[in-house]
Amino acid sequence: MPVDENLNTRVRDALAAHAGISEKRMMGGQCFLLNGNMLCGARRHKDGVGRFMFRVGKANESMALKDPMAKEVIHGTRKLGGLCTC
Repeated sequence: MPVDENLNTRVRDALAAHAGISEKRMMGGQCFLLNGNMLCGARRHKDGVGRFMFRVGKANESMALKDPMAKEVIHGTRKLGGLCTC
């Protein structure tokens, strides 16, 4: 999957004021980490649309999925719990 630099720039700008942020290529895009733990990510999907992915935690996942824009994260054939994409 191609990296979407426009989305990455938006995430970088939003996180710029926070200490402990790093980046790593993973899960087909660019992920942003807080003190080494994945916080969010951005990538362009097969359909050509750029999307964000957020770590919401398993306890908050059902609440996050009530948003009509949010969807479960499927990586290959596996659902990744605690993550939502929009």
